[in-house]
Amino acid sequence: MPGAPIDSKATSEDGSVAGDARPAPPARAGREPSLATTPELRELSRQMLDPAFMLAVFRRELATSGSTPLRILSCSVKTAKTVGSRKALRDGRAEFMYRLEVENAAGNAREVVLQGSTPAAPDFPGPELERRSRELVGHPAASSFERLALRLESLPLGILVFPLDPALPALAEITGQDAASLLAPHLPECQSGASIARCAHELRHYKPKERAVLRVRLDFHEGGPPARTVYVKLFSDEHGAESHRELRALFEASRRSRWLRVPEPLGYDANRRMLVLAEVPGERALASWIRCLEHGLPLPPGVDPGRVESCVLAAARALAELQQSGVRPRATRTFEDVLASLRKDRELLEGREHGAPPELVERALALVARLEALAPRAEPLVPSHGGARHKQTVGDEHALTFVDWDGFCLANPALDAATFLARLRLEPLTAPGGGAALEELAVRFRREFSSLSPDAAASLELYEGLVLAEQMLRSFRRSEDEASPRSAALLAGAAEELLARCRSASGR
Repeated sequence: MPGAPIDSKATSEDGSVAGDARPAPPARAGREPSLATTPELRELSRQMLDPAFMLAVFRRELATSGSTPLRILSCSVKTAKTVGSRKALRDGRAEFMYRLEVENAAGNAREVVLQGSTPAAPDFPGPELERRSRELVGHPAASSFERLALRLESLPLGILVFPLDPALPALAEITGQDAASLLAPHLPECQSGASIARCAHELRHYKPKERAVLRVRLDFHEGGPPARTVYVKLFSDEHGAESHRELRALFEASRRSRWLRVPEPLGYDANRRMLVLAEVPGERALASWIRCLEHGLPLPPGVDPGRVESCVLAAARALAELQQSGVRPRATRTFEDVLASLRKDRELLEGREHGAPPELVERALALVARLEALAPRAEPLVPSHGGARHKQTVGDEHALTFVDWDGFCLANPALDAATFLARLRLEPLTAPGGGAALEELAVRFRREFSSLSPDAAASLELYEGLVLAEQMLRSFRRSEDEASPRSAALLAGAAEELLARCRSASGR
């Protein structure tokens, strides 16, 4: 049975169409291209990041692309995850994600997701994409379009309409008629005889050509078990199979733990590279509370600073228990591995034209040189989340679960704590004058984690400097607002201070 339309996450944008009775949403300025974008691509990217400009383009060139006229009500835009890849920047490409709210002749509104890539070749999309596009005509997620791959006439922009993604063919299956039959083999309810009546999906994360995450609500036939929700992760490579094996082992380890909790893996479809996970009950409480502190807002009723601190300490204890879980993931992430990644960022900034301020580039290059001088000669490796931060937790101090284990690896005991601290302190670092409560939380987290993981304490400042430097260099590849050079400079300053202390302590 077909999945429901993707839940709308779009931010309404500028303009109303002729005859549109609804008031036009407020206009929102476009974002700036990444600092590492070449001058040749910069102005073109600026246009494609402007939602008002692209709304007009889509209305002009897509409104009549279906069998019936299509009203495009709004457009939101962001750079696709792949736009920040070094390869895209080296090749002089840019990629974007557009979310359109469209309305058909019957007055039914829905969201459509588009992947855009520029510059598109004159012969885009080519025979293979044309064939795949024809096969998906009438798909529930793109039923308004007769072509799911096309080149816009006024821009060198190639467009793929979701769910067309050659690297993720199962995306069309799981969002279409086959969802129930694909998910049933992995559900305990169906294994016990229940059958699925309805599936409704929403796109939660999408990295075109690499990965997609969908949240799927399942309703069973009358008399069956209550509805449940699962997460479906689709991969373009074999990483999903490895992730499934390791999450199974980690889930079993979490059953023996006091603080460590992880999502339950329900199954893996090797043919479709599809991982199915149970939804973790609860809200993203810690992320919500910290957002209040970041913006100087009151905490929700029933939440005081003591609860926030207890939740942060629960995160520290969970990460410390992870190190003792005994699970040995295949991937590793050493200090040298991170340095190798930063050297690639350095190559993007050296000897080529881009929009980054020269003084900021000099500080970035100096940070890499300082990290190279401080690199440890040997380091212990323990199980690590690989990207732990407060936004990747569900629940509160009574039951806190870390989610998104795609970066699960063996790493220095200090990596998870340093990553958590860097994200916790990001607002105070980039917006000085506020965030005293967050700085205090960081102190408590650091103290708790160091007491539980003595091996981490010796390297924690060095890894905090490494993570902040990594964030600073990564900012050159992100599309940001006008404050991004300032934020990058503040991150550089914080990293420089930490590394200066490490250099003084080590004598190097």
